[in-house]
Amino acid sequence: MEAWAFEHAQCAHCSRSPQQVVAFERGYQNHQEKRNEKPARKGISDDNEEIYEWHDWWEHKERCLREKRLRLKEEIQLPEDTFSLFLNDGYCVDESMFSHSISSAVNTSLSPPPQTVTPITDYLFLGDSSGAKNVKLLQNYSIKTVLNMAEEVRIEDSFYKGLGIKRVWLRAVDAPSYNIATLLQECLAVVSLAKSKLIHNHTQTQHTTIQAATPTTNEGGSENGEEGSGPILVHCAAGVSRSATVVLAALMQLERMTLKQAFLMVKARRSIVYPNKGFLATLLTLEKDLFGTNSIPPAALELHEDSDELRI
Repeated sequence: MEAWAFEHAQCAHCSRSPQQVVAFERGYQNHQEKRNEKPARKGISDDNEEIYEWHDWWEHKERCLREKRLRLKEEIQLPEDTFSLFLNDGYCVDESMFSHSISSAVNTSLSPPPQTVTPITDYLFLGDSSGAKNVKLLQNYSIKTVLNMAEEVRIEDSFYKGLGIKRVWLRAVDAPSYNIATLLQECLAVVSLAKSKLIHNHTQTQHTTIQAATPTTNEGGSENGEEGSGPILVHCAAGVSRSATVVLAALMQLERMTLKQAFLMVKARRSIVYPNKGFLATLLTLEKDLFGTNSIPPAALELHEDSDELRI
């Protein structure tokens, strides 16, 4: 905060000292916790003039940030749809903004709110920890594999017992410095297996004899149906960064979508998706390895909210 304040104090539109800026931020945040909403410039019930100062300062900070983002956008000549991917404000992309031959066999009208489970394709779902624990929802979507990407989210081994669901736990930390590339290929193998088994099941003829699966000792073991033989849910704590990174990588590798196509598609279905800057850099590297080029210029990473370049 201190580094931001000293730089911000040089702004031509702000006459406050760095000490005042820090004080105003802390005071505004404390005030907001009490009011639980942002005060309007007009109609504030409080007679304290400092509230007006806090509000004006907050508006000033947001305006500076928007202007800096727009300058960066113009410098790298970034298209509007790509620029929207770096706005972590619940921006919802219209699905008409992208085109791809991939089809989804799920009924999206049955999709729950984005904080639980979001259908991405017929075999791939993205969600959070609460969705991973919602047995009824998992059964409604015929989920057969649950891939947990959150180090801090523990689901007991016995939770999926008897449900025909295979549990895979790959512990990742949601931090830009964390090297998620060390887990990515293992994640993609799990997703690929789920897709191939689903395709196999779809192509079986109706007269094929259905045999009961042999009970296994895998985590989340099942005695009712074959584990991992259907759609997969990839989740972390919030379904925003870690699990979204795996889903984007899977769409690139398994569906041959560019990162931009995949990002637009996933964000259209789940607007809160926002991999951290380090994870996006890993996805750009994967895209370059897969296709020999990038659909999103690496320079666009400086638009990410994790970027030091955006510290006003």
